[in-house]
Amino acid sequence: MSTPELIVLRQTGLGDLVSGLPALRALRRAFPKHRMRMTCPSWLAPLATHLRVADILVTEDHGAGGPVEHESADESMVRKALESVRSPDVLVALRAPERDVARAVVDGRARLVIAYRHPEIDATAPFPTFSFDDHILLRWERLLDRFGVVSRRADLHFRLPVGAARGGRHTVIHVGAGSPARRWPEERWSQVARALEMAGHRVLLTGSEDEAALVARVRGSAGIPRDRDVSGRTDVLALAQLVSEARLVLSCDTGIAHVAIGLRVPSVILFGAVAPGWWGAPPGCLLHRSLWKGRLGEPYAPQPDPGLLQISVAEVLETALGAWPDAAYVCPFVAASD
Repeated sequence: MSTPELIVLRQTGLGDLVSGLPALRALRRAFPKHRMRMTCPSWLAPLATHLRVADILVTEDHGAGGPVEHESADESMVRKALESVRSPDVLVALRAPERDVARAVVDGRARLVIAYRHPEIDATAPFPTFSFDDHILLRWERLLDRFGVVSRRADLHFRLPVGAARGGRHTVIHVGAGSPARRWPEERWSQVARALEMAGHRVLLTGSEDEAALVARVRGSAGIPRDRDVSGRTDVLALAQLVSEARLVLSCDTGIAHVAIGLRVPSVILFGAVAPGWWGAPPGCLLHRSLWKGRLGEPYAPQPDPGLLQISVAEVLETALGAWPDAAYVCPFVAASD
């Protein structure tokens, strides 16, 4: 008798992986005899493998030209996942409804399809309606609950092996973000880094390989030693390890903020175009503090969001240097379902 197949299609970002943990772990429990395949960009595979969220990770096609762009990579993974199994038993789309994906999902010949309704695809009419008004964790929780799959909010958290620096020896400042709209000005990060150093923090600067020059300018202006700039020199698992060993993480609304949330490391998160109530820390969790000016915008605009620019250096420092709960604090959002 062949092993039944479960395919999970999800968004490609680091934040999507971490915030999706309760849903992914719930699917594991609900279908323990299934082989679970999940779309996952290759750069995220080290962390996804550590988290054991799937039996098989379906990565993108690189082709002769090397890595492909974000949108093409997503299309490649979805296509490969749907072509990998002729008739999956269960097909899950943990993502906002897109026309092409919705059509592919309903045409996938699965016994059970868990997905959102798309207004242009009649076959999806029985599915629940997608809404950005829900926090990302509640969004997936309610989707799965509609199909009888029960998630646990405590599954949001994960652990990494204890490293030599465990115990909060450094403060991580992540200078970059996934789009220009979510990047706070580098000169402001320099001022924050310099002030935190003067307050006794050992600042560690992170960023992607593409952001290395940006991080280097922040480091030089703030007077941070070169060996504490690790931009472009860590894979995603090593980056998560640095977060797990930190006393505090400061970043804009980007993937590393979700890693801090998942690891229960105190963090300050700067929001601009997107509301923290949709995509931030769990409601009521005092371990994570969001700064937001209450105005929505375009998260993929080619310049910093106006609301993000309204956040001042003084506000960030006041938040970062304030009193924090001790390590025994439990997030009420997570504890509510335990």
